[in-house]
This record gives sequence, C-alpha cells and structure tokens, in this order.
Amino acid sequence: MTQTIHIVPHTHWDREWYAPFQTFRAELVDLWDELLSLAESDPAFRFLMDGQAVVIEDYLAIRPGAQDRLDRAVTSGAIAVGPWYTLPDEFLVTGETLVRNLERGIAVADAHGGAMRAGYLPDTFGHAAQMPQIYRQFGFRHAVVWRGVPSTIDRLAFIWEGPDGSRVLTAYMASSYSQGVDLPLDGPDLAARMRVALEALAPYRPGTDVLLMNGNDHVHPQQRLSRAVREAMDHLDGIQLRLSRLEDYLARLDDGGWPVWQGELRSSARANILMGTLSVRVPDKQQYFLAGQTLERYAEPLVAIAGLDASGLLHEAWTMMLYNAAHDTACGSGIDAVAEESQVRTRSALQLAQAVRDRAISRLVSGTPRGSEPTLAWNPSPFSRAGLVEITLPVAPEGAQDLGPAPSPAVQIFRFPSAELARVLSSLDEQRLVAAVQRVGFERRGPLVVVSVDVHSSGPEIDLDPARQQAATLAADPSVERFELRVTNLPLRRALISTVEVAGCGIGTVRTEPPARTAPCRSTTSRLELATRACIAWLTKATPATSTTSHRWRPAPWSISLRVLPASA
Repeated sequence: MTQTIHIVPHTHWDREWYAPFQTFRAELVDLWDELLSLAESDPAFRFLMDGQAVVIEDYLAIRPGAQDRLDRAVTSGAIAVGPWYTLPDEFLVTGETLVRNLERGIAVADAHGGAMRAGYLPDTFGHAAQMPQIYRQFGFRHAVVWRGVPSTIDRLAFIWEGPDGSRVLTAYMASSYSQGVDLPLDGPDLAARMRVALEALAPYRPGTDVLLMNGNDHVHPQQRLSRAVREAMDHLDGIQLRLSRLEDYLARLDDGGWPVWQGELRSSARANILMGTLSVRVPDKQQYFLAGQTLERYAEPLVAIAGLDASGLLHEAWTMMLYNAAHDTACGSGIDAVAEESQVRTRSALQLAQAVRDRAISRLVSGTPRGSEPTLAWNPSPFSRAGLVEITLPVAPEGAQDLGPAPSPAVQIFRFPSAELARVLSSLDEQRLVAAVQRVGFERRGPLVVVSVDVHSSGPEIDLDPARQQAATLAADPSVERFELRVTNLPLRRALISTVEVAGCGIGTVRTEPPARTAPCRSTTSRLELATRACIAWLTKATPATSTTSHRWRPAPWSISLRVLPASA
C-alpha cells in the first residue's frame, strides 16, 4: 500500500501569552514579510497561518502597503487563513461568542482571498460537545483537534457527533501540532525522518494518507523545505511526500470505518488540557462574563427593538470580546502584562455595551407616558416569565421592597451674600446641574435663606423657572442678607419589585402596586397559608354611607402573600 504523507507547514501563533501582544506583533510582522516573499518565489510553497484571521489585521495595521501581496498569496492557496478570528477557549466563552468568532474570522479571511473551511483548533484546552453543530451550521464537514481526545479513539480520524446528531469527520493530531517541526533539509535525512514518523503513528492504523504538521509555537517556515521534499522522494519506496494545505489532506480522508465519538472532548489521557486554568484570575473571568452578558442579552436585543443603529459601537465591543476569547487570554495563562491589557479590553467592551444598552432604553422609554407605572422591565430570556426585579433608583417606588438602609447622601454647602445669588445660579447652569435637579426648596431663617437642592445624575428633569423667580424675589428683599445653598446628591437606592409576565426578549411595565384585585375570602371551611412576596389586601366593609364592599390595597412593610387552600389540604 502506497502511503502519502501530507506535510503541512504552519505556525501556532498565540497572539499574547508569555509576552504581551505588541511584543509578539513585532515578530508577526517579520513572519508575514517572510511568508509573502516565499509565496512569491516558490510555487510549491504552502503555509497554514494557524487557522485564524486576526493576524491579517494585526499585520496590515503595520504594513498597509502589503495588502495586495497578502491577498494574492491567500487567493492562490499558498497561505491559508481563518476560519477563526482568534483561536478561542470553548468553555470560558459563550456559544454566541464562538459563533461571532467564526463569523468575523470568515468575513476577514474572505475579504483577503478566502477562508479555510475546516474547524481547526490545534491547542484549545478541550472541546465542547456542541462544536459539531456549530461547524455544520457554517457548512464545515471537517474538524482538526489535538487536546481532549480520549484513549478510546485509536485512529487518526473519527466521527465527532454533537448532541443534535450533527457530525464532522475529525482529524486527530495524535502527536500534537508539532510532530513534524524542524524537519531535515537534505533528502536522505528527511526520508529517514519520514520512516520514523510513520512508525510512531503505526499504533493508530493510518490509512493511505497521513498528516504531518511541520511547525510549533511562533516558528517561521523552513525555507528550503520544498526542495528537500523533492530530494527525499528518491530515497523513499512506497511513500509519497507532499507539501499540502490542510484542506488537501482532509479531502483525502474517506467517510467509512472511523470510530464515532459523541459529546465533549475533555480527556487528559494523551494531552494535558490544563484544567487549572479554570480557577486562575477569577475576577477577570467574572468581568468578562458580565461584559458578554451585557452585550448579548441586553445591548443587542434592546437596540433591535428600539430600532437604533449602533452597529459601529457593537462591532468595536465585539472586537474587544473576541481578542479576549483567545484561549491563552480567556484562560488567564499569560503573564501579568497580558492580564492587565485584557482587563482594559474587557472594561472597554462592557462600557460600550452599557452605553448602547442605555441609549436603546432611553429611546424606548421616551415613548412611554409618565404616570404611576414609569418603570419598564426587560426580559433577556427567550421565554416568558414574571418575578422579582432588582432596580436602582434615586428613590424606591411605592410598593417596592427597599433593600437595606439608605446610604448617607453627599451634601455640598455654599454660603454667599444675597448680591451674588445670580452668579451662583449661573454657575450651577454652567456645571450642567440643571438637568439633574429633582427638588428645590426655600427656608427663611431671619436674614438667612437656606436653599435646598436635591440632584441626581439619573433623576427626572424639572422646571426651574419658578425656583429662579422665587430666588430673585428673595434676593430683592432688603431684609435678606445672605444665602446658604445646600446641594444634596441623592444616593441610589436598590429595591425589589414584582413584575407582570413579560414576553421572551420583550419589555413590560413594572407594577409597583398589586397586579390584580381578588375577591375577599369569606369561607369558613378554608385555611390560609402564609407565603412570601406581594402585598396585603385590606377589606373595607360596607357602611350606611356606602352600598358596596370595596377593596383598598396597601403595600406591606415586608413581602408576604396569602393563599386560600381547602381545609382538607
């Protein structure tokens, strides 16, 4: 049986890890310069740029004039890029992040000549069960993995099946992505090395086609490799050598006779999956999760509902999230300098997501009439639900359960003679305090007038003209000698309120009073069970002045409800 060894030159390019991004980028620029020169000078040259596309942007930001050369190299098939944007961890990011990562990576790679259509994740620390589903949704039929494959897989390929039955034919790099690194560059020595490689892979019963990955972390291509391959062919019997693209090898794998594996790939039997990375830099992971939830579950759906164009801001937020989805960054396995830079990106993504969310909410709320129910609740779940909502407001609404004592407000006191009142009021305008003023009060204390102003950054606007007129009148009074201005910055209050049922991914009005009135219980054969939440219904009996019994609802000082049960229950 003649066997073909597919040598795939490549590099595994961690964007940041044992050095920060910019340090690695300087080396990346040199690598790309070398790759483009080889692609132009050697028709047989092949190179896999690690299955990611962000490296294109990182390079062209420094060498914008090289775009045409790069596009030609990718279009010709000399250099393979994508389909990922960054090579992600699969357990510390959301499923949506994985989808966006592939979407962005394919789009960037296609814009520069075409993305590789195979799920290549050479160094990810284990693989989620849903990856076959995601790959098939993108039209991929193949995947390539190393870490996480269990010892029960005894072949160099297997059928990987997801929970929904989706299947991808998966190549297993049994000796890692570096089993063919630093190949000899003379024919006889390379031929001998190929025989050793086949012997090492013999326990996996390779078929007619064998994969040999010629690369490692942050390595450059071996410039004379294509010549060495031609020379080695004269010293091999029954073995063919090819410099191949990864897709060339995958296309030669047949679909029959391979073992089937269902579910996640998270075994350390043959390669360390570095489980300890799940518990390092936990605050960074928590902040990244918060940023992702704010972006996916709040900002984007609310923007869609509000009809707001925030595509540029959302694109930038996702860029920061995808940078931090890279496996070494997400896992926190890099040096401190890497963690510090990733923290900045996470905060940037969170700030953008919050800003977009708040802009969308402002547009939605602007069409809501002010009244007894001014609070809206957003349900980020796709399923309808009701329940408790925690809100943060300057003043807890009536009927809500206040969470804890109010913090002490910040108070600023200004004292000045009455002649300076106009100047002081003007300075308040210049400091943009007017929009935050919620209350203005005047108190006369002999020759002193105390002006109390309550402000809050998220409070409602009020009309200040009456207050200005009253202040002017007092300032004109000769018996008023001085003013004392007390500006109180109201603290935020956290409170719980009960919502009506809100549709999935929808908005509903929060009721700060009970949602419905029920008939009073008059049964003598029923008992009452005390539960939690809601308000108490107080029955007002009919009197000679009223012909009917009425109900009045009063908020309870704590959350209780009453349920009527049969006496036999």
